[in-house]
Amino acid sequence: MHLSIRQAGLGDAEALLALLTQMHGEAAVRHTPISPAKALAHIEAAISGGGVFITEIDREIVGSIGGVIATDWWSDTPVFGDKWFYVVPKHRRSRAAHLLFKAFSETARNRGLIRKAGVVDGNEADRKDRFFESFGLVRAGSTYQESR
Repeated sequence: MHLSIRQAGLGDAEALLALLTQMHGEAAVRHTPISPAKALAHIEAAISGGGVFITEIDREIVGSIGGVIATDWWSDTPVFGDKWFYVVPKHRRSRAAHLLFKAFSETARNRGLIRKAGVVDGNEADRKDRFFESFGLVRAGSTYQESR
């Protein structure tokens, strides 16, 4: 079993859409339905911006993080935030998540940007909080929505 990480290319967009559809289906909360065309456009834009990374085990995609440059509604200062961050359940005990967030963090640092990451699903929120804290981030709020 060989775990590797690489920057995503536009040729990965369809595979990422399939991966993120799986993520969407695991949600503990009621998310709105996926619009494949809109999702694909966002995936491609994130790839073009140079912020998407993929982990593979034996050439199978097992995780991804999609980083984008954006601004908060109150500021003109850009930050580097995640649009998605997902590792398939079978490989969550591997180093995949660590490698992905390390690449995300290095990208932010190389661009001189503050990192932001979100937990938008209630599944294992405490574990996810501890993961982000291990990278030096602090909790800055919470997201609430209807359950299923």
